[in-house]
Amino acid sequence: MPNRIVRLRAAARMLPVVVSILTVQPARAEKWPGDDAPPGGAIAAKVIGQSCSGSLDKREIAELEDYIAQRRAEFMAGDSDQQHLAKYLFPQLDRAYQSDYSDPSRCTADSTEMARDMLQRVRRIAGRKV
Repeated sequence: MPNRIVRLRAAARMLPVVVSILTVQPARAEKWPGDDAPPGGAIAAKVIGQSCSGSLDKREIAELEDYIAQRRAEFMAGDSDQQHLAKYLFPQLDRAYQSDYSDPSRCTADSTEMARDMLQRVRRIAGRKV
């Protein structure tokens, strides 16, 4: 029973992270909510950059990939719940966004604006020149 309580507490601690990753459906997003750069937003921006011609260049996509890898490593260094997110949720999000943006009609000015905004957030957090 105590083990179950510990796991419930751990899951409760992870809820805000999961919510921040999954809060937006990019079809309606002009800007990801808040001012931070959650991994889900960075993954969406990376996929938009890869799928939507002219939205981001290769260097900008590489910046997002570096940030995602760093965040994934941070999750992998965390508890078992964070490790689970890094192992399973990050790749699932990538696949979902790849599927969404394989449809060229999804590549709109709004999606490009969201990707560029997320890149600026990543740069700010990483301490890079914006």
